[in-house]
Amino acid sequence: MRRIQKFAQLTAGAALIAGTLVAGAPSAQAASCSGGSSGMYCGNYAPTGLLNHPCVESGPECGNIKVVDTLRTSYSWFKCYVRGEQHSGGNNVWYYTNGDDHGNYGYIAAARVFTSVDPAPGLPRC
Repeated sequence: MRRIQKFAQLTAGAALIAGTLVAGAPSAQAASCSGGSSGMYCGNYAPTGLLNHPCVESGPECGNIKVVDTLRTSYSWFKCYVRGEQHSGGNNVWYYTNGDDHGNYGYIAAARVFTSVDPAPGLPRC
């Protein structure tokens, strides 16, 4: 009887871990991007702050970096992309969009958007 209970516990634990890994993988959501030259809808991490410049930190080239709005939805519209400072995603692509709180436009690092390649194919440069 102890062996059966132990097996059941191990199986349940493995299923929980596997489900967490699959659900949390952004690559599974990357295929949901759609659009083209007029903009793109794509999955993204939310909430995410939109910045006034495509930069990681304030400095002489970027000025004073501040959050201008927030993306609260996890599937959002992106107008275009720019090249800015390199971010945690290992590239310098930033997407430009409007926020959900106030409708202000700002930049989000490509690492926060579930694209398969950056910049996303067909999306125009700002």
